[in-house]
Amino acid sequence: MRKSITWVLVAGAGFALMLSSYLGLQRLGSPTVWTNAVMCIGRADPTPAAESFDYVAARLRFLPTTPLGQALEAASRSTKAGKSSGLWLPENVVSYPRFDEGFTQEMLASGRLPFPGRDELLAGWQTQRREKVTVAGRTFKVVGVLRKEVVVFGYSYVIPADPAHAGIFDPSDRATQNAYIVRLAEKDLTDKEVRERLTEAFPTRQLFALAEAVRVEAGPYFLYMAGFGLLLAGGAALLTRLYVFLAGKGLPGFLRSPLAEISRRRRLLLGLHLGYFGLVVLMAALAYFVPAVQVFLLEQVGGAFRSGQGPLGVAGKAYGSGNIPVAAAATLAINFLLGSLAYITLPSVVLPGIGALAAGFRALLWGLVLAPGWVGLSKAMLPHSFTLLLEGEGYVLASFFALLIPMYLFRPAPPAAGRRFGRALLLNLQGNLLVLIVLAVAAAYEAVEVILQMK
Repeated sequence: MRKSITWVLVAGAGFALMLSSYLGLQRLGSPTVWTNAVMCIGRADPTPAAESFDYVAARLRFLPTTPLGQALEAASRSTKAGKSSGLWLPENVVSYPRFDEGFTQEMLASGRLPFPGRDELLAGWQTQRREKVTVAGRTFKVVGVLRKEVVVFGYSYVIPADPAHAGIFDPSDRATQNAYIVRLAEKDLTDKEVRERLTEAFPTRQLFALAEAVRVEAGPYFLYMAGFGLLLAGGAALLTRLYVFLAGKGLPGFLRSPLAEISRRRRLLLGLHLGYFGLVVLMAALAYFVPAVQVFLLEQVGGAFRSGQGPLGVAGKAYGSGNIPVAAAATLAINFLLGSLAYITLPSVVLPGIGALAAGFRALLWGLVLAPGWVGLSKAMLPHSFTLLLEGEGYVLASFFALLIPMYLFRPAPPAAGRRFGRALLLNLQGNLLVLIVLAVAAAYEAVEVILQMK
């Protein structure tokens, strides 16, 4: 009991670190008129429906991105992911009309406002260049840095509109775009009707909802990840202790046998926990330094959810319905039939134990896709971290029983290899009932927390 209490405290301390990182270090301060704005970027003109919105028409020029960014952008265009997630943009320069009306000294984290007519500009909070910026052969000096609450210009450099800068925004240049900055109320950001009206009013190539695009600073991010690691470690240890406890409680044979196997080989299970959840945390730490890779993957996953096709499309429809039992059933079917049986158990029958590698690949993708590098994702991951713990537990258990196949098959001891293989298959059949129970709990919890967050 004392050890169990210790692991409860470890998991609780981990979640407390995550929560303190989000509440104390990541949230925005006093909002500005740009905190809840969106930027619609493209070459099209707005439709008459745009008259119902408070917006400003500006000019924007994308700055050259890295070779990795160019490759991912090309790959994204070649897929059917759909609209951008809005979590990342190439850095850009915005020529803003009526600059004196839109920007004040109070919006700056440091420096001053640029003087009209000079080659000076403001840098968004998330930009990389903080001294000078070269745009179409002209060099501009950064004289001020915007607060992070000026969210919509987080990846932008802003200059006052001036005829002297017109050559920089040549309409024939593919890097030049129209930019319509739309001011919204906070509640409008998640209002489906408002989003539909925006799409109708601004039929542009892409619609970026940049209010979700505030990057977490390195210190708070890694504090959050340390807490996440402790939560997973404490949760995994508690679940292992639960299996060992249940193994001695006289349960029916179809549950007693797999639980007894876990009790005998608890070090193997703990090692698999360390490998699986350790990969998730490690890849999430690496994802912080390559946000473009994460955004590309998020766009692919998001496109699959919105497509209505394939397993993720089915899940997307289920969650879109807002029906918790339907969403839970769809999640369980996908996670158990595909995630566990098809990707872990059955391959391990053909090539003993290979399914554990498939589980490891899933952990790698989890870390890259779900890394909480943006404030919006950090908020969502607070409740969703328990989904990852429970769902990951199901895949760890499936991997455990999959590895028993080569362990039994190649053990140099009686009985014959055929009987040992049969015993391993029976344990997998019984073990998958345990996997089903764990994934059912995970699916029920995920359906509730995701649908509540969507509302």
